[in-house]
Amino acid sequence: MRLVTRIGAGVAAVAVAAGVTVVVQGQASAAETAVSADRACGSPVVGSVHADLTGALWDMVWVYPRTGWLPVRGGIALPSAGLAAAGAATVDAAVDVGVTITNGPTVSHGVVSLLARNLPVTAGQDITATDLLAYTPDMPDTLTTASPLTFDVADIAVRIDAKRADGSPLPRTEVDCTGGTDRWAQWDGLQGGSSDTWVGSAVTDAQVTSDSITLTWTKSGSIWGDTSGYQVTVDEGATPALVTTGPQLTGTLTGLQPDTDYWVTVQALIGTYPGTSRGKPVRIRTAPAPSADTELHYTATGTAKVKKIGAGVTLSGTADSVLTAGTGAHTTTLALDPTTVKATIAGVIPITANVTLTPTGPVTGSLADGALTASAAVDIGLSKVTFAGFPLTTGTTCHTHRPAEVNLTAAAFTPAAGGTLTGTFAIPELTGCGSATPLLSAFVSGSGNTASLTLTPRA
Repeated sequence: MRLVTRIGAGVAAVAVAAGVTVVVQGQASAAETAVSADRACGSPVVGSVHADLTGALWDMVWVYPRTGWLPVRGGIALPSAGLAAAGAATVDAAVDVGVTITNGPTVSHGVVSLLARNLPVTAGQDITATDLLAYTPDMPDTLTTASPLTFDVADIAVRIDAKRADGSPLPRTEVDCTGGTDRWAQWDGLQGGSSDTWVGSAVTDAQVTSDSITLTWTKSGSIWGDTSGYQVTVDEGATPALVTTGPQLTGTLTGLQPDTDYWVTVQALIGTYPGTSRGKPVRIRTAPAPSADTELHYTATGTAKVKKIGAGVTLSGTADSVLTAGTGAHTTTLALDPTTVKATIAGVIPITANVTLTPTGPVTGSLADGALTASAAVDIGLSKVTFAGFPLTTGTTCHTHRPAEVNLTAAAFTPAAGGTLTGTFAIPELTGCGSATPLLSAFVSGSGNTASLTLTPRA
């Protein structure tokens, strides 16, 4: 196999028009070269990896100082056992296939980066993805015609981001997989190419929305003449996705899909013909589609404990939340049922009371990385209070003179499954309890009280 200099028809046409003589040394084949590699990963989550790569490496272009990047189609296979045992339902798999390029004393290392998202995990079946677009690695800056050129697949790096069925993430798995090398391609001799250079444009910035990418790129120079514009190709499309005219170095791709990876290349034009090689491909992901706010409905159960008298208060009710898209902020309407408290003073004197817990406004907080916070201002009311069997209050005017500030947190909370919030709070002094006000405040007011509230999804 011999590496030859290939100059595209468009570039050749520009060269002829410019009066430049172009010599093409040989004819490249369109045949594709394939390689398969199996590597052991030694991880209980990912025990091994299989990768397939196919590309028209015959079409490699040797133009000093650097060869362009060629599209590669790849496939991957991962065992499901470890991921299924860990509770994974879907995975995003990034598989970087190491490639060693050798030309005499020159040895360079690069990767072919395969990426597959939202792959289902089914116990007993390999996790597979095919027809994944990637590109050949960077070539050495210089090559020698005196030595063969070889491409060998070496180690493979695997990164797995998995999710459970409820959408919660599992810890990321990153592992290097080893086990030898596999020859992908070899050229026994190289024929020289032009010492003239034309350098493709490099993408320097990308601003994304859910359906667009705004690119900025570097200026390209060409031996064929002045640049008249640029064309942007997406995912090796047959026609450019964007063509610009004039010296501008920015443009916007529109009509894209949300939360999707795209490979983008930029190439300078002279007239309607490519005037340079393509710039290095970059993979860019659009933003997720804007989400609507989510309504969540829970049954609330739990307990509160009044520290001074050691009394437990049973809690029950409902919580109806609106989770704001994109921020994780929530606004919750909490309704707690009336309850009762029974305790003994000094271990011998019984005291009973009916208790109401009434939030004075919405409960607010946020959900981030599985942690839920909730802050509420709660008016605490007492009625039908008895002490040693004798009534201390009448009516329903006895309550805290200001709302109690209750702050609760849950370290592991998911909207689909709910969770348990806990916290401490202080009970303010009481008012409206008649002559019993000082006595009751002495019994219940103070800090160090605790609350635990479990939210369970309801229909």
